[in-house]
Amino acid sequence: MLKEYGYVRVGACSSKISVSNVNANVDEIIVNLEKLNKEGVEIVCFSELSLTGYTCKDLFFTSDLLKASLNGLNILKEESKKYDLVFVVGVPLKINARLYNCAVTIFKGEYLGVTAKRYLNSDELRYFESGNNLEDTYITLNGESVLVSNNILYKASEYDYVRFNVSVGNDFMHVNNSDSNLVLALTSNIALINNQDFYHDTINNLTEVNSSCYVYANGGASETSSDVILSNQLIISDVDEVINDIDLSFESKYIYHDVDLLRIENKKLKGIRKDNEYNEVVFDLNKKENKLLKKYNKTPFIVSEKEMEEVMNILSFGLARRVKQLGNSKMIIGISGGSDSTLAMLVCLRATKILNISNENIVCVTMPGFGTSNKTYTNSVNLIKEMGATFKEISIKDACIQHYKDIGHKEDNYDITYENAQARERTQILFDLANELNGFVVGTGDLSECVLGWATYNGDHMSNYAVNGNIPKTMVKSLIRYESNKYDGVFKETLESILDTIISPELLPLDAKGNIAQSSEVSLKGSYTLHDFFIYHFLGYNAGVKKLYYLAVNTFEEYSKEEIKEALTTFIKRFFIQQFKRTCSPDGIRVNDIDICVRGDLRLNSDLSYKLYLSELEEL
Repeated sequence: MLKEYGYVRVGACSSKISVSNVNANVDEIIVNLEKLNKEGVEIVCFSELSLTGYTCKDLFFTSDLLKASLNGLNILKEESKKYDLVFVVGVPLKINARLYNCAVTIFKGEYLGVTAKRYLNSDELRYFESGNNLEDTYITLNGESVLVSNNILYKASEYDYVRFNVSVGNDFMHVNNSDSNLVLALTSNIALINNQDFYHDTINNLTEVNSSCYVYANGGASETSSDVILSNQLIISDVDEVINDIDLSFESKYIYHDVDLLRIENKKLKGIRKDNEYNEVVFDLNKKENKLLKKYNKTPFIVSEKEMEEVMNILSFGLARRVKQLGNSKMIIGISGGSDSTLAMLVCLRATKILNISNENIVCVTMPGFGTSNKTYTNSVNLIKEMGATFKEISIKDACIQHYKDIGHKEDNYDITYENAQARERTQILFDLANELNGFVVGTGDLSECVLGWATYNGDHMSNYAVNGNIPKTMVKSLIRYESNKYDGVFKETLESILDTIISPELLPLDAKGNIAQSSEVSLKGSYTLHDFFIYHFLGYNAGVKKLYYLAVNTFEEYSKEEIKEALTTFIKRFFIQQFKRTCSPDGIRVNDIDICVRGDLRLNSDLSYKLYLSELEEL
């Protein structure tokens, strides 16, 4: 399954080193290769100069060490025939009468290529020539002609997304090949206070900047105690997580992880690639039948408290800027007792503080209708009064009854007309009040509703400014919870009660017990947690429909495969059919990488067909 969905199991190994004892080091590498192969690893890199040790110093000048290194490479090349595993080892090589610190890539009895270290420190210059001074060339390595270049792109013939570079030492900081999805870094950095944190953070940043996964393998504590020790640090950095092992050890250690190179590939399709010239080395990777190790976050849009504060600041300053632009005009907002209008109200509350104006400039309108419950009505009233906003209550019942008569619609026909007439009546009231009070309508619809088209066109779909427009439903609730912790008393209790309320448009009559009869998540055939998960991977990384299903099945044990498939089917249908609503949505502030604004990153035709995408689901 992992073949189809773009995963590759990669590893980093800090092999136990006996300085200058090449035979012992080769034996240890073989032991590790056997273990890694059994674990299903497909690509792995060892540390810098892993055949000899990084600290051989003047022994690098001896012919015995160099000869033993060549013999060790030959043994590893023969050993590689046993495994469907690409591996990279570090070795000193003499090329054109100069000595270079090199990485050799080996696969299935063949040397695929050689990379020489370019950026040397002052001590290394005593022994090695910089790879910057080495032109692309072919050398004879144990009787085989091999390309030596600092610009090799290794590419799997049957899997176009498997493309990687190799670097030695800290050269990985300078690799910027936009055609590569993976960087293998063989290093020998010393253990110092904060040094491991530096490399963790650097690689994490490079992953984001270059849209590439990084595999970092550092030499270990077994090598030397002369002034310094090496850190044993191993890192695998994917686009959404970093595996970081920093424990010192005298023994060999390794890590491995399933990285989603197709996801990287899809992300790069949105960017601008540089025209790089490189030497392409193609190999026939026989991918293994692995089960996915990687665990995905069920709620990828929920961020840390620090980031929540940042989100709230972005939203409130955006709204405050619009209020200021309109001459400190009043903010007109419909309060339903639900989570979306509550978040929008909390943003309004922050905006008044930024502008140092009275909360009375927030005109909160509760508009009870046929589906309004006592709980949501009470929460709406308490919220408005506790915040000191201007309170207005306008029932929509009589107006809707009259409208049903005007258009010849029966009051007991609870169809889409019955529902949408109420949503549009509320929007009409808000816009007319905005004219009356010299204000503007603050929208409450969120990103999830917009993507799914779960809004009444020209009803709750419309406003003058949509503060929640790029906030997914799962994030909406987490932001309210974050804000509620700043309050106490009735206000806090009301916010907690709202969080505990079923998500509903409240457009159908209450049940016999007076409870909300309409659930948005039931209508959408799945929870917003599921739909936000689909949104994150579909819009953020262009995951295919089968892959969306596969990821969800492997992430959500609480839902059956049938439930996930039903929710995904609904997601695809609604996303494609409802685009026309998104294309005329009002302004809203972007807060994360997934931007659905028509003026932003998502450009789509309003007349899309979903048949191709649903046909993929039908094959499952």
